[in-house]
Amino acid sequence: MDFFRQSHVVPGVALVLALASPGAAGAEEWPARPVHVVVNYPAGGSSDALTRVALAKANETLGTSVVIENRPGANGNIGVSYVAKAKADGYTLSASGLSGIINSYLYAKLDYRFQRDFVPVAMIGRNPGVLIVNKSLPVHNVKELIAYGKSVPGGLTFASGGAGSSPHLNGEIFRQATGTPMRHVPYRGEGPAVTDLIGGQVQVMFAVLATAKPLIDKGLVRALAVTSPNRAEALPELPTLKESGIGFGVYSWLAVFAPRDTPEPVLERLNLAIRKSLADPEVKKRVTEMGAETIDMSLPELRDYVRSEDSYWRETLKKVDVQMN
Repeated sequence: MDFFRQSHVVPGVALVLALASPGAAGAEEWPARPVHVVVNYPAGGSSDALTRVALAKANETLGTSVVIENRPGANGNIGVSYVAKAKADGYTLSASGLSGIINSYLYAKLDYRFQRDFVPVAMIGRNPGVLIVNKSLPVHNVKELIAYGKSVPGGLTFASGGAGSSPHLNGEIFRQATGTPMRHVPYRGEGPAVTDLIGGQVQVMFAVLATAKPLIDKGLVRALAVTSPNRAEALPELPTLKESGIGFGVYSWLAVFAPRDTPEPVLERLNLAIRKSLADPEVKKRVTEMGAETIDMSLPELRDYVRSEDSYWRETLKKVDVQMN
C-alpha cells in the first residue's frame, strides 16, 4: 500500500477563526515564555538542521522565541523520554516522528511509549531514503546490485548511522524482500558511515536524501533508487524501488510532538505557527535544498498520518529480525 496519503490543505484562515472561538479562551495567556523543541540527535545532523530551518519563523506567529535544544543518545530515546516526562503545557516539545514510532517497537524496556505519551503537533517534512553504493561496485541499477550481491562470496555490507535507525531498517527490508545477502555494519552517526562508504570499507547504504544528495551531486557515490512510493522532487531522474520491482515504499519523516494532555488550543496555535513558518518562501526553499519535502497538514490529518505509520511499522517490524537492548 502507499505509505503516504496526500493531505488536503486546511486554509490558515480557518485555524485562525477556530483559535478566536470561545473554546480557545483557556490558551489566551499562552505562550508566556519561550517554547523549547528537543531534538534527539546531535547538533549539525540532518534532524537538527531540518528542525532549525523549518521552525525559523514560528516565533513570529507565536510571539515568543522558539529554542532548539539537543538531547542526543540511545538512538533518540534520551530526548524523547525527557519530553515524555515534561509538563503538558506546550513549552517543551519533541522533534521526532518515525524514529519515535520505530523505537517503541524495537526496545522492550523503554520508560515511555510513543503513541501513549505523545500527541502530534505539526509535520516538519518527509525525507525519501536513497539507495547509494560505493562507486567501485560494478552496478548501475537495483537489479544489477541484487545479482552482484548474490554472486559475491559472503554477500554485501551495508552501513547505517545506527542500529534501529530508518536507514538500517530500510536495508533489512530490502535484504528480506530481494534475498540479497547483506550484512549490517552500524556506525555512531551518519558521518562515519558515509566516510567508510566513500572509502570502500562498506559497499551499500540507505541514506536519507538530505545526507545523500550532496554526495551524489559531488560524484562521491552512485545512487540507484529512492525508497519513497513516488520519485523524489530533488532527484527526479532516480527510479523508485517499486519501479525497480521491489515491493515497498517508505519515507523517513520528522514532526513536532507534545506530551499527552497538552491543551487542544495550544496544539492548534503551535500547528498554525509551524505551518506558517514552513510556508514562508525562504524557509521552504532552504528545506527543499536540504532534500526534504514540506507537507502541509492540519492536526486531524497529521493524527491520521501518525496512526497509519504506527500501523505500518508495527506489522513490518514483526517480519524484520531486528532486536535492540
